[in-house]
Amino acid sequence: MTRAYSARASARAAPARPQGGRFAPPRAGAALDASRATVGPDTPVGEKSTGRGSNSSSLGRTRCFDRRRKTLPEWPGCLSPGCKIKGRTGPDRRGIPRPAGDRTGRMHGEEKMKTGLIGLGLALAMGLGSAAPAEELSLAYFMGPKHPMNRAVFTPFAEKLAELSGGSLTVRQFPGGALNSVPPKQYAILLDGVADIIFTLPGYTADVFPMTNVVSLPGVCDSSVDCTEALLRARSVIEKEYNAKLLAVWANAPPVLITRDKPVRRLEDLAGMKIRVASKTDVPFVEALGASAVAQPVTVINQNLANGVIDAIAIGPSAIGSFKLHEPGNYITTWFPGSGSAFVLLMNRELWDSLSDEQKGWVEAAADESLSLNGGRFYDKAAERGMKIAAEAGLEMIELSDAEKARWNALIEPVLEKIKQQKAGSMTVGEIMAIMKGE
Repeated sequence: MTRAYSARASARAAPARPQGGRFAPPRAGAALDASRATVGPDTPVGEKSTGRGSNSSSLGRTRCFDRRRKTLPEWPGCLSPGCKIKGRTGPDRRGIPRPAGDRTGRMHGEEKMKTGLIGLGLALAMGLGSAAPAEELSLAYFMGPKHPMNRAVFTPFAEKLAELSGGSLTVRQFPGGALNSVPPKQYAILLDGVADIIFTLPGYTADVFPMTNVVSLPGVCDSSVDCTEALLRARSVIEKEYNAKLLAVWANAPPVLITRDKPVRRLEDLAGMKIRVASKTDVPFVEALGASAVAQPVTVINQNLANGVIDAIAIGPSAIGSFKLHEPGNYITTWFPGSGSAFVLLMNRELWDSLSDEQKGWVEAAADESLSLNGGRFYDKAAERGMKIAAEAGLEMIELSDAEKARWNALIEPVLEKIKQQKAGSMTVGEIMAIMKGE
């Protein structure tokens, strides 16, 4: 069961892994039924998650396999075909009928013999008698499986890892919040061993990752690729923040401002507005401009703008298409102070330490620098697509003049200079910013 998440404590504490190591199952009910499409309250608008694990190997170990006991433990969330589910009858969670027997799923006499013969025949037919079982790693993310990052990062990583390892290391995806429906808790489920690999935004827990979030400060970078390159320049510094193996790090494009009721053409238009930001790092800049800032995960902002809970959304334009923000929005101010938001792909530290040198080599080759850069390139393409979708939907595009931008920057500059003096880990924010900018 996922423990209560404490930002700083979780960053420093050793991960408390469930019994069974990396193949232990998540808490009961955490995984989605793999035979039905479901949508939870935090599932990205317009994208349904099937809960199926893509890029998975049906021949490998499953998450129900306890490596220490070499058994299939009895637990109510087991997804394995032969899993014993105590006190239940009918089909298992994947819709596969359970063997005949009593209500615990235990078989008797002839049924046991039939099932054993069938299982033996399948094993021989698939050549499992002598082959070493593959290791299947879980990858959890909260967007739907059609999100651009699946095509840009998750699937290429899984395919390359399977290729390099000859199928002995595979990845099974759990999209749409299947293992965690609360995006800010992604890092916590990695520490707790609920997932082997996770995608997350360090900005959701900015206090834990202050060095990584320097990339979002105004003036650091001006495109997804530019921001990704800034993060890669500082990789040796920022990876120390994580009690995990940093596989990839990339960023989206600088933000635009999406509003529903009120267009923002001048500084004065921001007065009193409640603006959603991605991270606490952005809050002082929004407040310096005369607005109020609230940090919210991306999965709730479409509904919150539509219902008037917030007045505006500051976000990279790639999210317009992914989360259908053109539906509640009516205006887009195409420039807003800030740089890109960081994204990371992390592997559980205990899992990484347990891999052989050869396995670590496969993982690092599958997650080389090109994987991060591919994430940045895809976000630039997604940003163009998002703006095109908004224009075709009839949203008014508002371009600020250089003189108007200068008015905004004049208010932001003193705040930025003060933040540069603050400590982020063993360095100052200004020192990290200089590394990211290549200075």
